[in-house]
Amino acid sequence: MYIHLGRDYVLNDRDIIGIFNLETTTVSPRGREFLNYAQKNGAVVSLSDDLPQCYVLADAPVDTVYLSELSSAAMKRRTEMSSTVILLRSSPLTSNTMRPPSIIRVRLPSSRA
Repeated sequence: MYIHLGRDYVLNDRDIIGIFNLETTTVSPRGREFLNYAQKNGAVVSLSDDLPQCYVLADAPVDTVYLSELSSAAMKRRTEMSSTVILLRSSPLTSNTMRPPSIIRVRLPSSRA
């Protein structure tokens, strides 16, 4: 299943290592050190212009930290929605493809009327 992380990023749930509350994680020195290390190595993708509330750690295509304005509880609920399957692809899978890409970037329709 694919999880919408925010903006136009969708991530395969098989590639999610963890969903973390940013406020409680950065209280510990180890949490701050991890996020600083990821930032220095270009592994952080910000999905919000607002203050992020959580981050999603994923292992595909490389270890990446996605900062999201959604709360960790809201993100967790999205991962638990097993009855809804979202497949967002512009082309069908070919026979030599074992599985769809882990991250598919899409443009979601604007909510403006």
